[in-house]
Amino acid sequence: PDPAKAILQTSDLASSQIYAEGYDYFPGALSTYTVDFEPGGSFDDVEQTINVMPSTDSAAFSGSLLGAEAIAFELAFAGSDFTQVTPVDVTSVDDEAQAAIVSISGFGQSQNEAVITLHSGVVSDVIYADSGSTIDPSDVQSLAQAAATRLDAALQ
Repeated sequence: PDPAKAILQTSDLASSQIYAEGYDYFPGALSTYTVDFEPGGSFDDVEQTINVMPSTDSAAFSGSLLGAEAIAFELAFAGSDFTQVTPVDVTSVDDEAQAAIVSISGFGQSQNEAVITLHSGVVSDVIYADSGSTIDPSDVQSLAQAAATRLDAALQ
């Protein structure tokens, strides 16, 4: 499958603009496509990476790894005293979706990032959505659903 066919579109994110997009490299992937929206709907920035992997297991692993890595990076950067990780229920989305909101506050600043991972067959989909304000879990659920709809349509 062509990963470019599974990306979110500006119509999925109100008032969004594509900042950059194109084929990319991810170790072990057969093909990778990345798109960056600035702004991305209710988020300041949305970055999506779609990887076509050699197997279903490698797609599940790469998606989970990238999601966990993003959360671990935020914890390592800000420290556990300033970081809160809140899981978001995206079970209704299907495609093995998982999501969390990482909130960092301290020293008079705050940053929030939603991390969404999903996969279907040999394709993994990882989304990072940043905001300077509080992220509503329903916005994360909507973003996950839009991504799953695009992923499923691309695999038809």
